[in-house]
Amino acid sequence: MIGQVLNLGNPTEFTLAETLALFEDVIGRKLPSVQKPAPPEDPVRRCPDIRKAKEMLGWEPKINFRHGLQLMLNTYKVSPTL
Repeated sequence: MIGQVLNLGNPTEFTLAETLALFEDVIGRKLPSVQKPAPPEDPVRRCPDIRKAKEMLGWEPKINFRHGLQLMLNTYKVSPTL
């Protein structure tokens, strides 16, 4: 296992627009946003391949992104001035 690289993350892929909409839904209000073109070197897909983590560690996410976002917001008690 030494020297192995393992991806840990949620294998469900979300766009930034979907993530913003989910965040707004969880906090209960709209947030300002600005859309800009992606830099040329920006990857088109961002979805971790967690197969090695499953095989080597028996690890996989236990909660979905929305629930994790809610837990994080509750933990940090996000200010209503966001």
